[in-house]
Amino acid sequence: MIPAVRSTIDVILWLTITAAEQSINLQPLKLHRLLYLAQAHYAAKNAGQKLMPATFLATKYGPLEPTMYHLLEAGPPPVTGRRPKAEIEDFLEVVLRKYGHHSAEFLDREIKKDGVFEVVFANYPNGEIPISMMAKAYASPNVRRVEVPKMSATGKKVSAWKPRQVAPTAKS
Repeated sequence: MIPAVRSTIDVILWLTITAAEQSINLQPLKLHRLLYLAQAHYAAKNAGQKLMPATFLATKYGPLEPTMYHLLEAGPPPVTGRRPKAEIEDFLEVVLRKYGHHSAEFLDREIKKDGVFEVVFANYPNGEIPISMMAKAYASPNVRRVEVPKMSATGKKVSAWKPRQVAPTAKS
């Protein structure tokens, strides 16, 4: 299975930069919830395909992507990424607009409504949340779908995004 985006870091950078431009505060836990929701909605909309090469585990803290969790626990790393394709940016913009202004606690409640996390956690704590279950849950009429508009709420093209250059830090 080939994901739509080559790296989860590309999605994290896009979300972080775009959220900052929109004055949305993305703490690491909230960012993880957005990653999970983006992966689930994308899989539902695209016949179970992954948005990014991420594997989410059902942990006592909620769904976490373990590699990204460890990478982000000290804050965003000074890395560069590739800008996603326009249709992926459109999709991520909708996810950010729908969920970005909510707290991590609200996103936890939204995720629990899908039923997938709780089933996996109850049966396999710290087990992988299958993309097929995420796709099925978010394709359900009981879960509000994310629709990709051609224009943003302000009338601008949704795909407009200006990457910010991150200066490398000196290592000791």
